[in-house]
Amino acid sequence: MHTSTSSSVTKSYISSQTNGETGQLVHRFTVPAPVVIILIILCVMAGIIGTILLISYSIRRLIKA
Repeated sequence: MHTSTSSSVTKSYISSQTNGETGQLVHRFTVPAPVVIILIILCVMAGIIGTILLISYSIRRLIKA
């Protein structure tokens, strides 16, 4: 089962042209909700803790064998 978390980023480009001059592009990005940030942090922490526990379990099994 594959799950992925992604946040949508909205881009809007505004170009102002006066008298034939090209203006600068202005990028507007929506900030992800705090809930998304917290979920990402918790998932990363769970992955790190799970990896540490798996490694320690494997080492214990190898020592007993």
